[in-house]
Amino acid sequence: VLIIAPIISGIVAVSSRGISQRSSTQQATLATAGAQVGDTMLGLRVIKAIGGERWASSAYHQASQESAKAAINTAAATGKVAGIGELAVAINLAAVLLMAAWRVSSGQLEPGQLIAIIGIGVYLSEPIRLLSNSINAAAVAHGAANRVAEFLSVEEDKETNPENLDVSGSTFIVANPDCLTLPEQHEGALIVPHAADVFEGTIRSNIAMNHDPAAVVDDSVLAASGATDIVAALPDGLDAQVRDSGSNLSGGQRQRIALARALHADPDVLVLVDPTSAVDSVTEVNIAQGIRKYRAGKTTMVLSTSPAFRHIADRVIE
Repeated sequence: VLIIAPIISGIVAVSSRGISQRSSTQQATLATAGAQVGDTMLGLRVIKAIGGERWASSAYHQASQESAKAAINTAAATGKVAGIGELAVAINLAAVLLMAAWRVSSGQLEPGQLIAIIGIGVYLSEPIRLLSNSINAAAVAHGAANRVAEFLSVEEDKETNPENLDVSGSTFIVANPDCLTLPEQHEGALIVPHAADVFEGTIRSNIAMNHDPAAVVDDSVLAASGATDIVAALPDGLDAQVRDSGSNLSGGQRQRIALARALHADPDVLVLVDPTSAVDSVTEVNIAQGIRKYRAGKTTMVLSTSPAFRHIADRVIE
């Protein structure tokens, strides 16, 4: 019994090697399908407006089928290994029974000893089965852990500015986003894309980045980002509720709140990527002038082709 137990464990461990890779693939396809759902729901109104329901349904169906296929492959492999473990336990009991019976028939064991040995074999079969199942579960967990490790090990590209641009001092720079890469992100520098995230909470918490109801948001920040009218139009003002991903706000409102957050952070170097792509031209001019005034004394770089920003820039890079 004691000799066969580790042999069974070794067989199960070797058989479970493929489970880890299948589990990792399953997690990847599941994440893809989940992302497809999230993107579809966020853009549902746009999809319906352009008649893209059939395309969205087809895209999700394909992602869902791939996820289901990966899950079936993982379950099939897990089932096979579990079957191997159960078969090994049965073979173990059969081997013990046959050997003990042969020794009884040859007079080397008493019938009472036979019963005791079979009892030990049956008693140990459950721990062996538990060990086999644990190896199986560990293989599935290992695949999922690999996905987490891959995600955490992804590093951002760190290309330096090809023009060795000096962004020290008080400067307002506008650059064409097609021919300039972002500088490295250092302490004291903040790079804000035009599609910044908006979180569930309040307008105040989204700007101040904490849930303190007493957090102070300067009126000059709201004015410079064009968010004053958003706050004024809501009964609760800065404490108005914001749903997950800002789903109860328009694209322009989300963009202005994210811009207010960047201005509130007040970094030494602020890099804005198309910060007014979702607002009208009049609002864009007001925001450009407001940012210029609020950021006086600090460096601000705007990656945009906006005429409003180009007009008031200290330096324009084509």
